[in-house]
Amino acid sequence: MTTDSDRPGTRGPGSDGGPDAASGLVARLPLTSGSSLDITVRPGEVFALFGPSGDELAELLRLAARTLTTRTPPAGCRVFLDGAPGPAGRGDVLMLERDGTRYPASRLAAAMTRVRSSSHGKARTADALDRALASRPRVLLLDCPLAVLGDAPDSPPADALRAALTGFPGCVVMTTDDAGVAESADRIAVIDDGAAQIGTPAEVRAHPRSTYAARLADVNFFTGLARGGRLSIGHSSISAPTELKGRVLITVPPRAVTVYPDEPGGADRDVFEARIAHLAGGRRAEGSTVPEGRTLRLGLSPVDPERGLELTALASAQIPWTLGQRVFARVDTSQLSASYFSD
Repeated sequence: MTTDSDRPGTRGPGSDGGPDAASGLVARLPLTSGSSLDITVRPGEVFALFGPSGDELAELLRLAARTLTTRTPPAGCRVFLDGAPGPAGRGDVLMLERDGTRYPASRLAAAMTRVRSSSHGKARTADALDRALASRPRVLLLDCPLAVLGDAPDSPPADALRAALTGFPGCVVMTTDDAGVAESADRIAVIDDGAAQIGTPAEVRAHPRSTYAARLADVNFFTGLARGGRLSIGHSSISAPTELKGRVLITVPPRAVTVYPDEPGGADRDVFEARIAHLAGGRRAEGSTVPEGRTLRLGLSPVDPERGLELTALASAQIPWTLGQRVFARVDTSQLSASYFSD
């Protein structure tokens, strides 16, 4: 189970003694992996569900909405609002969708207010967000809010969203795959590969536990096997500035990794071999030329035997990079950190 119920003054909805009596939203929602996500959102707080699967994040938001507005909650769901179980009062819960045609009204409780938005017509969708905030619900659920926010040429979208939510007195839960939006939240749940990491953006940046969480810290994240002062990464190994033994999480900044089209010379042993599985930008990046010393976003395989390696690295030469290309990645291990998996 993934939970933030150990925060001072809060308990998860399944904890001994029942939900916390303080004001706010306390929810337990099922993840696709079969585990549960426990979150607590205080009035005036913005909580972001951040991850690569927009469908899973949207489903979590819909489950929260249905649990808040029906007497028979979906399986595996429990929600308390200000210490009381659902259903909430009429107008207490409002959900703003990224696409009003995505979810038929029949799939959500009639008691829940829903503001429809469309990806067509930014002015209309920005008005929808304004109306949602003006109605002052106790709980505001936002599915991919950048999709409903009008263009803000004078400020980044994440800043414009945060400005719009500043001073809102209710509990806000939003979904996003945008790191900037996640950074603007008070707390986040990074949901990746069926697991979740909960904390403030700063806490997640300091100790990322998944590839997606590492995006907030702008570091590369992968797993390896530490043994005898070496880290095994796929079929290669590099030196390990750690006394840890066994399977570990590894983070290293992009500036500490350089990708070469040919094996670099010298006695450097901190090089691992792989092939380019994909490039940032998809097919449009195929055969792209990246200036020497500029960063290159690519996927390497085989590295981690389970899922490969998403990597941001420095390009060693201004050459075309192609799918399937054999490359060598050199790591400055002085900038590498390793930690054990959390229990």
